[in-house]
Amino acid sequence: MPGTPLVPSAATPVPLPRWTCRPGPVSGDLALRSLAAYVTLYLLGVVLAMSLPPTWRALGLGLLWPGAGFMMADAGALGWALGGLVLLVLFPLSLLLWIGTGNAFAPPLVWVAAALAAPCLGEAPRAAQMDVAMGWPPAMLLCGGLGWLAWRWRGRRVRHGAQRRLERATQAWAQARRAPQALPASVASLADLQRWRFVLDRALQPLDAFQGFDWLDQYQTAAVRYQLNFMGYALAMLQAAQPAFRGHLLQGQRQLVGKLADHRVWGYWAAESVWGHGRRNPDPTSRDNIMYTGFSALQMALSQAATGSREWLDPRSLLLRHPRGPAYPAGLSALGAALQRDLARSPLTLMACEPNWVYPLCNTMSASALMALDAQTGGARWQPHAAGFRRALETEFMAPCGHFVPFRSSHTGWAAPVMGGALPVALTCFFLNALWPELALQQWLLLRDALWSGPGEGLRLKAFWSIDVGNYRRSRAAALAGTALAAREMGDADVAEACFEALDRLHPEAVQGGHRHRPGMSVWGHALETMARCGGEGVFRRLVHAPAEAVQGPVLAQVPYHQLMVGSAQPLPRHGLQAVLVPRSAGDHRLGFEGLRPGRAALLQVDGAAQSHVLLADAQGRAEITLPFEQDARTLVLMTRSVPS
Repeated sequence: MPGTPLVPSAATPVPLPRWTCRPGPVSGDLALRSLAAYVTLYLLGVVLAMSLPPTWRALGLGLLWPGAGFMMADAGALGWALGGLVLLVLFPLSLLLWIGTGNAFAPPLVWVAAALAAPCLGEAPRAAQMDVAMGWPPAMLLCGGLGWLAWRWRGRRVRHGAQRRLERATQAWAQARRAPQALPASVASLADLQRWRFVLDRALQPLDAFQGFDWLDQYQTAAVRYQLNFMGYALAMLQAAQPAFRGHLLQGQRQLVGKLADHRVWGYWAAESVWGHGRRNPDPTSRDNIMYTGFSALQMALSQAATGSREWLDPRSLLLRHPRGPAYPAGLSALGAALQRDLARSPLTLMACEPNWVYPLCNTMSASALMALDAQTGGARWQPHAAGFRRALETEFMAPCGHFVPFRSSHTGWAAPVMGGALPVALTCFFLNALWPELALQQWLLLRDALWSGPGEGLRLKAFWSIDVGNYRRSRAAALAGTALAAREMGDADVAEACFEALDRLHPEAVQGGHRHRPGMSVWGHALETMARCGGEGVFRRLVHAPAEAVQGPVLAQVPYHQLMVGSAQPLPRHGLQAVLVPRSAGDHRLGFEGLRPGRAALLQVDGAAQSHVLLADAQGRAEITLPFEQDARTLVLMTRSVPS
């Protein structure tokens, strides 16, 4: 679709909060509590090591740090080999499992199991070895304290630099602005119509079919549910651009929501609930799972906002049927209630995306879902939480550089450093624009300053992570597509066009059988690009805040998917319709219409035809007609208001 001009934003970027040189109040308390827990464990280990019989001292030493019981036992190379295996291999793997799947039991299980197994060597630690084992943790804590002081000192400088970067980026943004233009409703290009089919082909499959999906894992970013969610967002944005078309576009949105009920998509939660919460609960809407509840709620809410329907409001409009019998309501109202519960009980205010881990990006998506649901129902689910949510974003989750940390632990308060390149920041800007445009613009301008060298120089490609997180392949395609999406939403045509140009240059498209795709790019990445090309300044924000009413008038309700592509479908005043169709093959193709006045006739004019057609609507306001089309020839179909029959 045509590029959206860079127009003055209604928002003014807010300055970064003052650097306080300390963690947020809640995360700081969590970190102190975690430190106190380790000190208690350390003291227990020292007492056991000093009081137990010699052959059991390894148990106490094993509590000091993972593998210490093996390494400090007087067992020579075998002890060091076992201790090294625990310390350098098994324990790091357990930490990765904790971060990657929410398995909070893995690290303590490895630690305690190694401590219990250490006495089996039957060799008593020597005094010198015990001194080393007991002295190493205080030394590491001292180094950690010095590192924290260095972080405080450096954080002040980094925040000061970020403030200056924001000021510079704001000035550049003001100079780059162009006068707003009133654009007519656009008609999708042939290339875009061929791109849409990548998403539609997958969306229109039977509910139990997942051909063409990236099926790699269900715990990280390549999970199938994210592919379903983002393809649903893409079709909702396409629907908003073609409000008078239903047909396979509406069917695709319904199919994608329906696929969310496939047990292969949500069955991961049974295991995650066990190792994350210590109890078996297969219901993925129960708690701490906004990567299903929040993402899926947004998918339903955007579909409703684009079509004017309210079909997903019933809690039982989507049922998650477990193979063993239970069924869990997962309609939009049920998911909204689950999000409210998570907001109310989260110590960090932001909700846990999976057991223990809180992601700001996923929270902006979930908050947007609640806001959209309120706009459609007149409810007040989001507003009571809004002030605390923003306060937590800026105090608990903002790094010294001004961007949000990727995630933080609700158990320990620990946060990952800012990483992942431009994509996570760009997507946060996109979804945050529906919540607080001035905060989204702040984040966007900081990112823009880092990745954009100016019209003459273009993008700094090193700012884009070279891993497509939708399929874990080496590629910048998803990062470029996601950044283009945010740029379109923020009204930044320069960066959006540069991202599209880099996509075409680095990851050229292949066209086969009227379908266009980028080989090697993930399904999720293709969904991001579809969203970007359907988007424009504030498109997502308007979908959330100003849901459409059902079109009162004729709509194009039936189009043969494999023969015709819909380039535009717009309602006209006084009960009219204007559509642009692009045939994939020549011949006679049947069109179906709905929303006509029952029992009355309507005039249908086809571009290039000498005569008009008269359609007589049935008692349900429906009518069909077969028309001749020439291959690849754009055809304008114009329906005027009903006339007396």
